[in-house]
Amino acid sequence: MQDERTLYGRWRETRLVGGHPALDFTNSVSDRVACAEAVDRLGSLADLADWARSAGLTVPPSLTNDLSRVGDAAGNAVIRARTLREEAYAALSARAQGEALPPDSLAQVSAIAAEGMANGSLRWPEPNDLSSLRLERPDPVGLLGLIAWQILDALVRLPGERLRVCPRCGWLFFDSTRGGKRRWCQMRTCGNREKAQRHRQAKSAAA
Repeated sequence: MQDERTLYGRWRETRLVGGHPALDFTNSVSDRVACAEAVDRLGSLADLADWARSAGLTVPPSLTNDLSRVGDAAGNAVIRARTLREEAYAALSARAQGEALPPDSLAQVSAIAAEGMANGSLRWPEPNDLSSLRLERPDPVGLLGLIAWQILDALVRLPGERLRVCPRCGWLFFDSTRGGKRRWCQMRTCGNREKAQRHRQAKSAAA
């Protein structure tokens, strides 16, 4: 998996197609099928902060600049964010495929959620409403905790029979269509690429 240390600013709409912040977080890798060619879009604390704001999490408006001042010289928060993402993917993809949740992944996500709450940077005015959970100060541990709570919410609240794994890129998404027939993360990307590939294969076979 390639690394990409580039500031993206606001994440493009085409990268936030999961239907839930936890699913969009797992999709911060460009491709999970062609892993050797994949780009990891969580290359810095700024990338993580920009993603959180663009995904709709309740964070301070100046989070990106604030975190740059806090600093993360050892890159520990970025490494932990990537680890959290992979544990989330393991758990959510298992749920999507009707498999048992991996206990180790669930334990790691829960531990990060608890750590974020314990350090005092998160505020939860209405404990029965996850949307009220917010990051009140620019703290990497708190930010990871906020994301971990989103992952737990997705595991508990999203119906497993509506979770999907895109067969072309491996991204996760929630199928909210009336008939539950959505197949691709995005028709204009993976769907069209699949159609083009089939067309090329058909022409080759005919030739």
